[in-house]
Order: sequence, then C-alpha cells, then structure tokens
Amino acid sequence: MAIFLLVTALAAATLACWQTFRWQGQARQRSQAASLARNRLETLRAWAADDTHFRSSWSAVTSPVQQGDFQLTFTLDNPVPRLFSPASRPEQLNPDPRLLPGCWRTGHLQVSWPGDAGGLALAAAFPAPRRTPGSVEITRLTSGPVSPGAYTDFRVRLTDNSGADIPGACFNWQLLPGTGNGTLKALTRDGRSARLTHVVTRYGVSRYLAGTVQALAQTRYWGRVLEGESDLVSLQ
Repeated sequence: MAIFLLVTALAAATLACWQTFRWQGQARQRSQAASLARNRLETLRAWAADDTHFRSSWSAVTSPVQQGDFQLTFTLDNPVPRLFSPASRPEQLNPDPRLLPGCWRTGHLQVSWPGDAGGLALAAAFPAPRRTPGSVEITRLTSGPVSPGAYTDFRVRLTDNSGADIPGACFNWQLLPGTGNGTLKALTRDGRSARLTHVVTRYGVSRYLAGTVQALAQTRYWGRVLEGESDLVSLQ
C-alpha cells in the first residue's frame, strides 16, 4: 500500500512538473509572439506614414512574414472606415453626418506558431499621414449672371501641394459683397457645397441688389486656417 501511495505521489509530482514546464514554454512563446507583433506593427506604421503607401492597395505588406517558428500575417480591413466628426454619437444620429473618408485605415495582425491553435491576434489603426496643403478651390456649377430671385451653386475642395484631394475637410462660407449683395448658405453640414441666391431678406422684406459678389470658403487643416475665393459673380 505504501509503495502504491509513493508511486502515485511521484506520478502526480511528475505530471505537475511537466504541466509547469509546458505552461512556462507556452508563456514564453506568447511573450515572444507579442514582441514580434509589436515590432511588426511599428514597421507597418512607419510604412503607412508615407502618403503614397497609405493611399495604395497595401498589397506590399499583406503577404505573410516568417520569423523563426512564427508567421505574421497582416490583413487590411475593407471597406475603409469613415470616422464621424467631431463627435461620433451625435453625427451617427444626424441624417446629414459629417464624415472623414480616407482619414484612417484599420487591420488585423495574426501571429501563429506550431503547437498553438489559437495564435495571437492584434487590431491596429493607421491614421492618414499629414499632407502639405495646397489650396482651397471653389468651382461654380453654373455660369452667367444671376437674375433676381435665382441662384447659383458652388462646390469646394481642399487640395495638397500636388493637386490631389485631401478628404474630410469641412468648410464655412462667407459672402464678400462688392457692388451687389445676396444670400450665401451651405447646402450640406460639411460645407462642401453652397448656394448663392440673388436676394437679401431682412425683417420679411426682400431686396435685390445688383452688382458683383464673391464667395469665400474657409477650412482648418491640422490647426492651419485655409481659405479660397470664387471668381466674381454678376447679379443682374
């Protein structure tokens, strides 16, 4: 009986030691996998900091990378998420939300190695690189003079120094009266389109002031205020 108890105790101790060594090995593997994943994500962030890379298909970084026994695979999320601005919840409830398309990309990094079925998965977000702004360009959608009570519409965009669009900009509009005057209002909450109407209404009285006016659009990019003016618009 004593021998049986001794053998049982030795077996239990051996099993406990084996389990301990096994868990310690798994812990070391997961720690190494986490370290490799962090390094890989830092490499991806440095790569995505280049605007040309950020706007590409990302196929250059989605192939599996083998580091010893560990395989690291990055998968880019599609479609591109659209952040709301400036506060997520109120914008989601608004029928005309202000969106920031193309301002970030998200993806998942999966690390796998022999002997671990689950592996390790990390989510990551990559903000769009800061670009050098070029100009605020206003385009008038119709031409010719504007008759009393009629209107003309504008669209505006923010470009970088190469002429490419910078997405996500929101604009404020202002009318610059010249020899005439009218009413200028944004058509959307992001201010990317606006309408100039040849009428000025004060206290219920409408007046039509012929002459010339200009539209001014203003935005802010990384704290810098940028603005542009339209061509002169003739009000008949």
